Amino acid sequence: MAHPKSSILIQKNVEVIWNAITNDESFSEWYAPGSKWSIPKLEVGSKANFTLMPNV
Repeated sequence: MAHPKSSILIQKNVEVIWNAITNDESFSEWYAPGSKWSIPKLEVGSKANFTLMPNV
């Protein structure tokens, strides 16, 4: 089964975005607190894996 693809446009400084997606705590805080994520390879075109956890 193919996983759906999505994209977003974030209008922020490149360094801010890079830190947000490569730092565990920053990414979880920004995207969905308490959710699990991983980016196996930090390179252009790589896929990120998310497990969206329920919140209150």
